[in-house]
Amino acid sequence: MVAMNERTNALRATAVVGVLALTAACGDDPVGLPGEDLRADEAGFLAVRMSGLGAGAVDDAAVRMSVEPAGAAGDLAVRASSVPLGLLRTRSCPAGGSMDIDGEFNMTVSMTAEGTTVELTFEAQKTMVDCAFEREDKIFVVNGSLEISGARKRVNREPSGPQETHIEGVVTISVEGTDRQRTCEIDIWSVANHDTMTREITGTFCGHDVDRVASTDG
Repeated sequence: MVAMNERTNALRATAVVGVLALTAACGDDPVGLPGEDLRADEAGFLAVRMSGLGAGAVDDAAVRMSVEPAGAAGDLAVRASSVPLGLLRTRSCPAGGSMDIDGEFNMTVSMTAEGTTVELTFEAQKTMVDCAFEREDKIFVVNGSLEISGARKRVNREPSGPQETHIEGVVTISVEGTDRQRTCEIDIWSVANHDTMTREITGTFCGHDVDRVASTDG
């Protein structure tokens, strides 16, 4: 009986040592196991940068489209028209790769004595090809196709009210130089306030809740 108890205790001690060793090994590894999900801070960073890149491309197109239509000068009656306008924007990503936005704007123009109001809605496909973002000496590479939609309003060519952008879809994210890679869903809103020059980014990114505020140029 004594010998049996000694063997049982020895087995328990071995199991405890094994668990402690595994726990220590996991704690010492800042990168994580292959296929590990993004950490919450990494997801927040990418949500801010990816939404900013998409919203910025749309804003540039909206500025070009908000110029007062020909023949509008002196026309003081309220006049509204809806005009579908092509949208094709290509941008280089901050650390390499590219992002294309291809879709349609719908524009409504209202002209009164007070000035010209241009309201734009859009739906497009956002394609990211090896689109890279750098953070703390890590390069995050994003590939995938996303749906992007939203609205813009400009009064006398200046932004008016919240400028909304919604992005959703599935992307594959890898970390350059490591075996970390994960395919996951994102569903985020970016709402810009040009009075405060900030954007509020909310939603979910690769299983993490996101609620951040960033500058409109970031």
